[in-house]
Amino acid sequence: MRNILCYTDLSPEIREKVLGGIFKVYKDCSIQTLPIDCSKILEHYNFKLYSYAELRGKNQELYEMCKLCTNDAFSWNRIVAYNEKILLSRIRFSLMHELGHHILGIPSTSQEFENIVDYFTSYLLAPRILIHKYGYESADQIRSAFHLSARAANNALADYKIWFQYICRTTRKPSEPETELENIFFPKIHEEEISQKRKTNISCKTEEYTSFFEELRRERGNDYIFQRAEAQWLYGRDY
Repeated sequence: MRNILCYTDLSPEIREKVLGGIFKVYKDCSIQTLPIDCSKILEHYNFKLYSYAELRGKNQELYEMCKLCTNDAFSWNRIVAYNEKILLSRIRFSLMHELGHHILGIPSTSQEFENIVDYFTSYLLAPRILIHKYGYESADQIRSAFHLSARAANNALADYKIWFQYICRTTRKPSEPETELENIFFPKIHEEEISQKRKTNISCKTEEYTSFFEELRRERGNDYIFQRAEAQWLYGRDY
C-alpha cells in the first residue's frame, strides 16, 4: 500500500502543478456540478474507455496485460480499461488516477510519483476548497457529495483539515487555482455590477419617494409638505 500524501507534503512547485492541473480539468470540461462525471472527462481528453470484459472481447492480449498489471484500471496510449467488478467509487478513483498521469505528464510506469498522482486524484474528486465552501464536516458528507469510498472520504477529510490549518497559518487565502475553482461553483458578482445594483436600488427608492410626495402635494397642497418636513426636523414626527 502506498503512503498517503497530504497537502503539506507537496513542495510549492509540485503543489502548484497539481492544483493548476485540477483547475484545468474543471475548466476544460466545463464542470459545474458534483460529483464529477469521470467518463465524460476521459472522453473530453480523447480517451477510449473499456471495461475489462469489453476489452477482452476486443483485444485478448491487451486484456491479459491489464489483468497482469492491476486489478483496478490500466491505461495504454489513449485507452483506459477498468475492472467493472470492483466498487463504483473505486472505479471512479482508478479512472481519474489514469487521467492524472496524463494531466501531470507522469508516465504510468513511474512508481516514484504514484503518490503525487494519487493526491491529484483525491483532490480532483473532492476539491478541498469545495469541501470548505459547502461546509462539509464529516467523512459521510464528503463520501455522499463526491461519490468516494469510505477510505477515500476519510483521507480527503483528514487532508482538508491540514489544508485549512496551513492556509490559516500562512497565506490566509487559497491559492489562485483554488480561488478560480471556487468561482466556478460560487461565482462572485463583479464590483461594478454590485455598484450598479446599488445605484439602481437608490434610483428606484428616490423615484418612489418623489412620486409619493408629488401625490401628497397635489392632494394636500404645498403647505402640508412644508409642515410635514418641519415636524420631522423639529420633533421627529413622521405623519
